[in-house]
Amino acid sequence: MSSKNKSTQKVGIIKRIFCDEYVITIWIEGTIGKEKNVFHLSELNKLTNTHLKGKDMEGHGIEYKSVKPFDYLVKKIY
Repeated sequence: MSSKNKSTQKVGIIKRIFCDEYVITIWIEGTIGKEKNVFHLSELNKLTNTHLKGKDMEGHGIEYKSVKPFDYLVKKIY
């Protein structure tokens, strides 16, 4: 293993200890069928079947509201 790979692994381990990553997939009933949206978040503040609120991996706020309820899947990566 080269020293570059070792340093990359160390950064990855430190990132996993101090940072969270969530992958949120939502499906919304549309005119043609279900529409799929995927969000990669570092912070998840609120998640209901009509409201998603959090911060993306770059620290920008994300808020998604819908009048129609949607299905969702939450995966915590680390």
